[in-house]
Amino acid sequence: MYLTRIIYCSELASEANKDFIINEDIISNILAVSRRNNAINNISGMLLYSGNYFLQCLEGSRLDVNKTYNRILLDIRHNNAILLEYGEIIQRDFSAWNMGYAGGSDIKEIIQAYSVGSDFSPYYMSGKSALNLLKALKNIAS
Repeated sequence: MYLTRIIYCSELASEANKDFIINEDIISNILAVSRRNNAINNISGMLLYSGNYFLQCLEGSRLDVNKTYNRILLDIRHNNAILLEYGEIIQRDFSAWNMGYAGGSDIKEIIQAYSVGSDFSPYYMSGKSALNLLKALKNIAS
């Protein structure tokens, strides 16, 4: 089966905040579940969360990536999911992680280099810009 990459963006659903005290709890939960499930399904990737927006890359077999993305679409913590890029790849860019993560105010300068304005809005990014942003964040990701 071919290696596939998906890049999508979404917004944190306001309903999700009812179950968690602060956004950091939501992100911690998403990362823990994602890392566990992605390890089982041999998926690598990177997640950026900033300003209530998610930008995520998933890499793996076509079947596993599609199944994972479909679960995300049904996740009540995500609203307005938009697919920015989908395609076959030769190799993984985020093979070091089941789910790398970048977030917080210390990445604002890097984000601005790939954004159309001063505020991060992945809905105004091309798939290539989104991928390059996530690659730029690899060195500071956890």
